Order: sequence, then structure tokens, then C-alpha cells
Amino acid sequence: MTRTRIAIAVTAALAAAHLAAVMAFLDDPARVRQVHDLGGWAASIFGAFGAVVAARTFAPGEYLRKVWGLLAAGAVLLVAGHAVRSVWVNTTPEIGFEDSVLIYPRLLLVTAANTGTTWGLVLLAYSYAHSGLNVPRTAAFNALWAAVSALALVLMVVQLQKESADFTSPRHVAGALTGMVSTLADTADLILIAPVLRVAYLMRGGRLSVVWWVVGISEVLWLVYDCRVWLAHSFPVDPAHALAIIYVVRNPALAFPGLAGILHREAVTTQG
Repeated sequence: MTRTRIAIAVTAALAAAHLAAVMAFLDDPARVRQVHDLGGWAASIFGAFGAVVAARTFAPGEYLRKVWGLLAAGAVLLVAGHAVRSVWVNTTPEIGFEDSVLIYPRLLLVTAANTGTTWGLVLLAYSYAHSGLNVPRTAAFNALWAAVSALALVLMVVQLQKESADFTSPRHVAGALTGMVSTLADTADLILIAPVLRVAYLMRGGRLSVVWWVVGISEVLWLVYDCRVWLAHSFPVDPAHALAIIYVVRNPALAFPGLAGILHREAVTTQG
């Protein structure tokens, strides 16, 4: 089995195991919380590992090393952010994390992670825009990009309204700001990756196209995760059950940058 297939299998297994465990303990909130914690650890570490692997594939000074270096930094910071939450959840389960003093350092970690990831995608989009590739935008692409961007912006506005309603105490403000920063960054990332996906679609016969599609899907999943609370109330089932299931999208959202990184390394080394 090639490294590419192994990476895909690991990513799929992480998400499948997470979902299966949630479904098995759906009526036990404490167990579901533990499942989310373990799933977050596994997916975030895999995501950081793959992104670091991709960054190290390129020589110092190469443009893609900068891009992947920023994506890797964001992924590593998300591991740290998950660690902060995990410590509280496992040592003080009787008090919600939104009332934890650790919510302040997590706000800083999440903000830094999103800043690094977004800046990395800015550099990526810039490199594609100035690569000399003459890829005219079709009316269909412009319409699709506008529709996706509009949907992302609508979800962003709704989520920001929900978050701003939680400005009731300093710790709740920090928690709301964490969510707002993530939502703004994920929306920007999704819009930024679209021009790259346009080129990737036209190169769909090449292995590099898959790399950026995986990154793009990751951003879609993050936006769904950001909106999980109010989305859970949109389904005709117990909102707690719906929330627990929607939460699982965080697993592939964390892992996909690692998968993309490994795929990119394999594409580059195979060509070499």
C-alpha cells in the first residue's frame, strides 16, 4: 500500500471511528465528550504531522515552503488549542469550558492558528494568480463562486449574530470571540481557496489538484462546525443528538490539512 493510500485510509478511519463511537454513546453525554476529545487529539496530531511533512518537502526559501510552513504552524497551534480544552474537560468536567479561565489562552491560540492558516492561503492564492497560467474565468465558474461565497457569508453573518449574543461575562466574551475569529477566518479561507480550486479543476488529471481540493473541503467542514449549534436545531431530531453528530465534522476538518500535506509530498517526490 502506498503512502497516499495509507494517508487516505487513516483519515477515513479517524472520521469513521469518531462517528461510530458517537453513535454508540449518543445517549451518554459524558462518553460523547470523551469521544470528541480523543477524536480531536488524533485528528489534530495527524493534521499537524502531514502539514509539517509538506513544509519540509520544500527547500528553505521556496515559495511553497512558506505556504506550508504557515499551514503547518496553524495546524500545530490547533493541537495546542485542543490540548488546553482537553486538560480542562478531563480535570474539571463538572464546569463547562466556557466558564474556564483557560478560555483566554485558547482564544490566543485559535486566533494565531487562524491567522497563520489564512495568511498561508493568501500566499497560495497570490502565487496562483501570478503564476502566468492563463485560465480564463467562465460565466459558470463566476456564478458558482458567487453562490458559494454568498452562502459562506450568510452563514458567517448568522453565526456572528449568535456569538455576539453571548457577551454576558468576560469569559463568555472570550469564548464568543474565539468562535467569531474562527468563523471570519474560515469564511475568508473558503473564498480564497476558490481561485486555486478553479485551476485545480482544470488540472484534475494531475495529482496536485487533489491537494488543494482537500484543503478546500477542510474549510467547508470548518464553516459547518462553526455553525453547529444553530444547525443542530434545524433538524427534526433531538438537538443534543444532532449537535453530537455534527461535531464529528471537526475530525476531518482537522485531519484534511495533514492528508493534503502528505499528498503534496508524494506528488512532488514522485515527480522528482
